[in-house]
Amino acid sequence: MDIDGVLNSHRTAIGFQHVLMRKFDPVAVMMLYRIVKNADAAIVISSTWRLSKGWKTLVWGCLREAGWPWEEYGFVPQDSCPIIGKTVNYLGAGKIRGNEIDVWLNEHPEYNDYIILDDDSDMLESQMNRFIHCDSKVGLSYENWQRIREIWPEEGELA
Repeated sequence: MDIDGVLNSHRTAIGFQHVLMRKFDPVAVMMLYRIVKNADAAIVISSTWRLSKGWKTLVWGCLREAGWPWEEYGFVPQDSCPIIGKTVNYLGAGKIRGNEIDVWLNEHPEYNDYIILDDDSDMLESQMNRFIHCDSKVGLSYENWQRIREIWPEEGELA
């Protein structure tokens, strides 16, 4: 999952008056929470945020600040949050984010049912049927939600 353009956006930067985009959209976060909970999914970070020191603690803190129900996962981000890893950094020299995701998936064959959330479209052709393209101006949207539901159906209201 990418972060900039998915969980934060131009809209949230304006709304929170936060130039560094370190605040996540609470609605996008709760949509992600519902996706993770209902699909029994985990999160792998492909965002450039993964290159920061303490990236997992930073991301988990932003998710909790935006309303992620942390009580279900405990207090210790490194041990209890649904973020299970990050992709390698192969960007540059003709590499695309899809290559990085492909390497992670090949190293973790137990995760063969996945979606990719990103505001860039540099994915491999083989990934396009699981790629959800978010608009960086608004982040994770209802239209994205509908596409996710096509891949991972959910029962009940607002499915």
